[in-house]
Amino acid sequence: MLSRLATDVRDQIKKGNAPASFTKTLWEKREGNPEALSEREIAYATGSLFGAGSDTSSATLMSFFLAMTCFPRVAAEAQEELDRVVGRDRSPTWSDEPNLPYCRAVIKETLRWRPVAVMGGTPHASIKDDQYNGHFIPKGTTILGNLWAIHHNEKYFKDSHDFIPERYLRSGQVDGMEPYPHRDGHSAFGWVGFLFHPCTTTPLRSFCMFLPFSPRPSPLQLSTVLRLFGASSADTSWLPGTPHLPR
Repeated sequence: MLSRLATDVRDQIKKGNAPASFTKTLWEKREGNPEALSEREIAYATGSLFGAGSDTSSATLMSFFLAMTCFPRVAAEAQEELDRVVGRDRSPTWSDEPNLPYCRAVIKETLRWRPVAVMGGTPHASIKDDQYNGHFIPKGTTILGNLWAIHHNEKYFKDSHDFIPERYLRSGQVDGMEPYPHRDGHSAFGWVGFLFHPCTTTPLRSFCMFLPFSPRPSPLQLSTVLRLFGASSADTSWLPGTPHLPR
């Protein structure tokens, strides 16, 4: 299917009616250098954007519903901000986003609290021999970062298993915790700007290439959900055999 979709774009280019797109750009670059990317690579490179954007966003929204149900105080705070800034007579728009700091903080906390790529997403490889805590890491070793442990490191996130959006309203700091090294306050979209040693929960700065964009749920999605449906707390009386939130 992905190959067919990529081929359709190439056919449109030949007819002169292909709109601007990532796929079109890759085909045009291949014209000047056929060995740069194979047809299969073009198909899967462009198709991966659909998979990465749809699954991650939907999974994060499910985590958001879980958080709003289990932490009704947060839902009430976000609802209050929406009522005050947007009101109940219209839906939020992009122009409202700068005026919704708490809703933006809720999104960041959702991405930290329940990261989609718990093992750090795309594997990396060490560019040279390295040593960490007595472990020898040869050049070319495949490295997976334990993003769950990194996002729940008490060095950066006090009460890390609790849902506390306020930590992102104070430059990522709560009660004197060290600020998380990444500018977003989390690494939900991969190892942007970091190298993670395989046996640590501490991110280390490095010079890594990364895509300048990432599919992410926006405060508009969150705000629209709260505006239309609100949020109510769950019945927290546990029954035998009922799973609790993992800690």
